[in-house]
Amino acid sequence: MNLRSTSDGWRGVIADTFTFDSLTTLTRAIADFLEGAEAPTSTVVVGYDRRFLSKTFAELAAAVLASSGLQVLLSDDFVPTPALTWNVKQFKSRGGIMISASHNPAIYNGLKLREAYGGPPLDHTVRYINERAELLHRSRRGRATKDFNSLLRQGKIERIDLKNPYLKHLEQVLDLNTIAQASPKVFLDPMHGAGTGYISTILRRCDCEVVEIHQDLNPSFDGHPPEPRREHLTDLTELVRRTNSNRLVLGLANDGDADRLGAIDENGEYFNTNWIIALLLWHLYRQIGVRGNTVKCVGSSDLIRRIAEHHGAQCLETPVGFRYIGKAMLGRNDILLGGEESGGIGFPRHIHDKDGILAGLYLLEACARRSMGPADLLTEINNQLGSYFHGRLDLKLQRGSAQQIFERLQRQRLETILGRQIVRTEQLDGLKYRFEDGSWLLLRPSQTEPLMRIYAESLGENKVEELLEVGRTILRTQ
Repeated sequence: MNLRSTSDGWRGVIADTFTFDSLTTLTRAIADFLEGAEAPTSTVVVGYDRRFLSKTFAELAAAVLASSGLQVLLSDDFVPTPALTWNVKQFKSRGGIMISASHNPAIYNGLKLREAYGGPPLDHTVRYINERAELLHRSRRGRATKDFNSLLRQGKIERIDLKNPYLKHLEQVLDLNTIAQASPKVFLDPMHGAGTGYISTILRRCDCEVVEIHQDLNPSFDGHPPEPRREHLTDLTELVRRTNSNRLVLGLANDGDADRLGAIDENGEYFNTNWIIALLLWHLYRQIGVRGNTVKCVGSSDLIRRIAEHHGAQCLETPVGFRYIGKAMLGRNDILLGGEESGGIGFPRHIHDKDGILAGLYLLEACARRSMGPADLLTEINNQLGSYFHGRLDLKLQRGSAQQIFERLQRQRLETILGRQIVRTEQLDGLKYRFEDGSWLLLRPSQTEPLMRIYAESLGENKVEELLEVGRTILRTQ
């Protein structure tokens, strides 16, 4: 089987590696796993995003699962991954399958598995499915897949509404009265993805002024990946900048399956995910008054740790990838949120998964509580705890060379960089060099692409670009 196993599922190019045959093999392996999963029911929830052929792929996956004797609850429309995950928990299902390639370019599609606990598959689950799928692929064995429409008529597959129960739950979690009283103007960019119509439905129910762009079905995603990065949000940025209003103004964007969040602040500037996580944590501690610990990945800002420690809490650190964050949150009831700098933020008291929809609404709630935009709220935090400047760049390399460069760096054991004394080198994921002034530089090979990722942060003074360039120079001289 040629599908690539990633930190969040399996992906491939449509009609190349992601085909009806490869999906059938993978789903059969998942069915074998789910048959042995412990759960009160034999149900499996299946959903899909708005990519090319996603609905057709979902119907095939549903037929494979139902042919294996599992009861399938198939979404009656496109659905975001967090909504599917929440429904897996609500139905006490054995798991869920989401047909989506998330934020990847339009030529890709994929499959995400969600386990019964309400989060991504654990390491042993992934190993079992990969090994089982490879065995099925080589042997060409497996149950015959019955006709989808026949299974639908027999009740083995049932179409259900996954959207409205999820939205009703969010309305119970949020302080919608405070949002309504602030009377914000909110610009939304679902990037033609599965989050279309979700945040806007909730905000219109509380009479907020909402403008939603890029909500039409467009499997090409306007020619760029549906990822809410600064360079992909020019239309949203321009709308916020053109708005002359004394009211609270905010721009929110979700990726292709709405498990990631991007934001544009009241000044029309990109508001990065590290700041969003910091603001949400501050909101939970100071404005809502809840207590608990947090989880962040090694590439995220130390401001998150500083906020947690300022409130007498702990901040756990994991390797890059939300599955590690989800694993750290699993089995604990003391975690408020977990977040990564690439846009994934999760709330384990909700689901053990990223939820870009709830994260966006919480950000709006935080702003509404103070009638202030995110930039002004961040300034208040910086005035108390200091200013943190964070950046990242990717250095493309020949396939296979990233790991070789990393191994050479490990052997060098650097003590200084540009005359700066390295006070500590951490190797949780990559090489993270910490300096006396609180700044740091992280170099790590990507686990999915032929490149090295360079992260940097400085405290008090913006020296991020200098640190990133140093990182680039170090890698190029290896």
